[in-house]
Amino acid sequence: MASSVSGRGSSSGVRSRVRYPIGLKLILIISCVLSAALSGMIFLASFFFRQDARVRIEENNHQTAQVLGLKVGDDFRGLVSRMQFLLSLRDASYTENFFASAPEILFAVVPGKTEYLNAAKAGEWAFDRYSLERILALEAPALEKGKTIPAVINLSPHLGKPAVAVVAPYREGDFEGTLVVAIDAASAIAALQARGIGWSFVVNESGELILHPDARELSSRQDLSALPIVDRFLRSATDNGQTLYRDASGAEYLGAFRKTGFAGLGVVSVVPAALAFEAVDAIQRRNLYLMGAVLSLAMIVVWFYSRSITRPVGVLMDAAHRVEAGDFQLDIKPKTRDELGALTASFVEMGRGLGEREKIKEAFGKFVNKDIAERAMRNELSLGGERRIAAVFFSDIRGFTSISESLEPEEVVEFLNQYFTIMVSCVEKTGGVVDKFIGDAVMAVWGVPVSSGRDVAAAVDAALLMRASLADFNSRRGGPRKPVIRIGCAINAGPVLAGQIGSSKRMEYTVIGDTVNLSSRIESLTKPFGVDILVSDAVRLELAGAYVLETMPLVTVKGKSEPQHVYAVLGKAGDRAAPLSLAELRGRLGLKDFALDADSFADEEEKKYKIEGRA
Repeated sequence: MASSVSGRGSSSGVRSRVRYPIGLKLILIISCVLSAALSGMIFLASFFFRQDARVRIEENNHQTAQVLGLKVGDDFRGLVSRMQFLLSLRDASYTENFFASAPEILFAVVPGKTEYLNAAKAGEWAFDRYSLERILALEAPALEKGKTIPAVINLSPHLGKPAVAVVAPYREGDFEGTLVVAIDAASAIAALQARGIGWSFVVNESGELILHPDARELSSRQDLSALPIVDRFLRSATDNGQTLYRDASGAEYLGAFRKTGFAGLGVVSVVPAALAFEAVDAIQRRNLYLMGAVLSLAMIVVWFYSRSITRPVGVLMDAAHRVEAGDFQLDIKPKTRDELGALTASFVEMGRGLGEREKIKEAFGKFVNKDIAERAMRNELSLGGERRIAAVFFSDIRGFTSISESLEPEEVVEFLNQYFTIMVSCVEKTGGVVDKFIGDAVMAVWGVPVSSGRDVAAAVDAALLMRASLADFNSRRGGPRKPVIRIGCAINAGPVLAGQIGSSKRMEYTVIGDTVNLSSRIESLTKPFGVDILVSDAVRLELAGAYVLETMPLVTVKGKSEPQHVYAVLGKAGDRAAPLSLAELRGRLGLKDFALDADSFADEEEKKYKIEGRA
């Protein structure tokens, strides 16, 4: 069985089929390992550097918010105290000196009682009494609220300049009102200016922006409550906190807040994460460049090493091609004493073994059934015949001749393939073996070559499963090109002779005997009896009442001198979906009622059976 294809003449063809050479795989594997190790080290180091940087920035943020929170709270509380003291004096000369020492104050007003206007600041800002009345009118709700609790208002949208107003309860004797003090916010904004890479801002208890280092941000009332750090400030039960968050644009920030303890104000300090971790990212990039250089050097070393492996493997590839072509006599010899040398020696032995197995393989080609062939390969079948007890099943399609005459040959083949696929599936699901196909007929056995212990019941289960599967199959059929299919099935049980039968050139594993013949004869009775499943008396005895059977008339079949009892299968005992009578069964399957005379015969040319009576 040697082939003329061998050696160098075929090596180029064999190696052209190699898509991923070993050298390439070695480079990829080692590169992946090195990449994983180095990148793991780099990213772990970057992670810890980043964590350390984050801790330091969070501490700095926390301290900044702490200091500014205390300062803002103290400044506003001090301003309210000074103004309340000023109002209690009612001394015009002191008032002038007070405004001279506090030029940032624009006005101090107790609506309905007292008004003080800093003339210098009012002149600088072109602020007059009309402007004051307009502001008081616009902020009336806040002033009313200020009678009970302090508040801070952003006046920048009204004045066009950075300014805030402090609103606090004012009481003098029986009078209860609101103290409103407006100041230039420039000095407060200066305190919030960026510190290195971060900045701070002030919000009130509603999340509204009050002070910001960029005065342009104060030109309109901004609600920052949706900002995660502000939201956390609003919901926090503690005086301070910090978090890493993203804003609406996706930019990441490290933020901290501190409650001032005055008017519900809070100071928020933030640092952009991109700037905070810029040094860490730069170190990470340098390490990645170094990793690339190491990988490049490793690839060069591995490439040269891989050639010491790929050459012997190439020889084995050529030998494998010779085996593929049928030449099992290999003349290659090991050239090394390592694993590749041992593999070469084993490969030569494998070639000899394959030569022997090729002979056995020819015998397996004679088996039609896959399960039988596999059992034979595992030495689970004895050569020759053996007596076994089995359940034998036959089925065929009613009116197959007329169906095939109405269809094209290709349609017949397609239709049979679909039908046989369903039938074979039912047999295999119940542990049976398809023995053969005889035209449109199916022969199957249970208990050969191995018995399950319930072979007869399994055969009946298969027939019932075929009934249900065929009903589903027929639900998608109808019309001249896809006719509805009706079948007849028969099951008999008893002794059979099982073995390899055939000629010296072609054999098949099958069963023969009187049990097989009677099963075939019973199957031909399904049409005149108007049923789809018939079983013999031997099957009835094995079922022991587990199935609902309907007794049919006695029949005399060819090859049997005594009349035979046969039974129609309605279904499993206790199955509510099973038909209750033959009439119901025939109605479901569209079968004709039993209507033959007692002397009728199935076939005038070959009398296979005779019906002795009626059901």
